[in-house]
Amino acid sequence: MNKMSRILLSLATPVALLCLWQAVGDPTSPIAPPPQTWLASAQAMLAAGELQLAVLATLKTVVLSTFIAGVVGTAMGTILGARPAVSEAVAPTLEFLRSVPPPTIVPVAMLLIGSGAVLGATVVSLAAVWPILLNVLQATRSIHPTLVNTGHTLRISARSKVMNIYAPSILPSVIAGLRVAVPLAIIVALLVEMLATRPGVGRMLLSAQRDFDAPAVFALLSTVGLIGVGVNWALEWLECCVSKKLPSIGR
Repeated sequence: MNKMSRILLSLATPVALLCLWQAVGDPTSPIAPPPQTWLASAQAMLAAGELQLAVLATLKTVVLSTFIAGVVGTAMGTILGARPAVSEAVAPTLEFLRSVPPPTIVPVAMLLIGSGAVLGATVVSLAAVWPILLNVLQATRSIHPTLVNTGHTLRISARSKVMNIYAPSILPSVIAGLRVAVPLAIIVALLVEMLATRPGVGRMLLSAQRDFDAPAVFALLSTVGLIGVGVNWALEWLECCVSKKLPSIGR
C-alpha cells in the first residue's frame, strides 16, 4: 500500500461520519447542526476577514512560543543531563513548576506583565517547554560516557563535539518533544485567548459559544483541528528529514 492509499484510507472514516451527519442532521439544531452549516459559517467569517486574522494571531503565538520552548528546553535539558549535580539541585523546583496547570498562571502573569502579546508567549512557552526539556535531558543522560571521554582525549573542538556526539543523540528527542509540545501549545494558546480575551481563534470560539452560534463553534473547532493536522504533518516531514541527515552527522 503506497503513501497516497494510506492517506485516503485514513480519511475514509471521518469523511463517512461527516456525510452521515450531514444526511441525518437538522440545519436548525442549536446543538449539533450538520457540516454544511459549519462551512457556511466559515465562509461568512472568511468573507468578513475575521477568521484569517484570528488564525494568524493564534499561529503567531504558537510558533513564537514553540521556538522559545525549543531553545530553552534543549539548552536546559542538555545542561541538566550533562551535569547530574545541577539536575539534582534544581529537580524540586522544576517538578513544582511542571505541576502547575498553565491556566492558573494566566491571572498571575496578567498582574506581572499585563495582557499584551508577551502574556501569550510567556504562558504558552512555560507549558510547551517541559516535553522538550525532559526528552532532551533523558537523551543527554543516555549518551555513552566513552563517547564524551574520547572527545576530551582527542581534544576535538566544541563544534565537533556538538555535531558528532550530542546532535545525533539529542535531535531525535528534540523533535519527539516538539510533537508533544506543539499540540499542547495550541491548546494553551486557545485557553489564554479565552481567559485574557486576546485576539485569536480562542476568543472567537468563546464569543460564538456565548452567542449560542453552534455552526460557528463547530467551524472554529474544525479550523483548530486542521491546524493541528497540518502541524503534525510538518513535524513528521521534519523528523523524516532529520533522520536522513543524522547518519552523515554521526560519521
